[in-house]
Amino acid sequence: DRAAIATSQALLTRLALIQALEKHDRASLSNVLVTHYFSAHLGGVENVAGQLAQRIVENGEFTVTWFASNCDLPPAPRPGLHFESMGAWNWLERFGLPWPVWGIGSLFRLKRSIAAADIVHLHDFIYFGNLAAFLFAKWHNRPVLITQHIGDIPYENRILRGALKLINRSLGRYILSRASRVAFYSELVREQFLRPGPFRVKPAFVQPN
Repeated sequence: DRAAIATSQALLTRLALIQALEKHDRASLSNVLVTHYFSAHLGGVENVAGQLAQRIVENGEFTVTWFASNCDLPPAPRPGLHFESMGAWNWLERFGLPWPVWGIGSLFRLKRSIAAADIVHLHDFIYFGNLAAFLFAKWHNRPVLITQHIGDIPYENRILRGALKLINRSLGRYILSRASRVAFYSELVREQFLRPGPFRVKPAFVQPN
């Protein structure tokens, strides 16, 4: 996790420098962070996101607004780190699919925040809110960093396993290849997404601890 956080922080800083060239009057740069759940949900993706969010606000270079489903309470507030709980329909998790669907009002809040932000950081592409955030970022011409944690999952259900593989090879590659930067959390995940061919921007590789 420490390697993932350090690499994501470095990529965010690099994107921030690009934005800062046009925003000399800004004391700090605003980062919209999007995950499917807050860290209280106890999943690996949201835990890494939470640690990164706390780390990058420490020196005042960034302010972070973290958007995630309202299935869990957000972490304790701290300077520079703000939280937006998104109204979510999380019924699919009962069937082992952690894919909360956000409401229309929440999506409008997300869009407004991205329009006012400097950078958008998504942890995995596949979740409903992350897909929406990617579209909003492209609409408002905001740079996007995607930290991709998960690739193919060996579900027992062959249909579900095949569907995820198809999504990764089609929609996943389309989105990741159009992000400003991509950081893969494992060599296996990177290989799965890059096997059909290279991306427009060479992605980073995070060696997990």
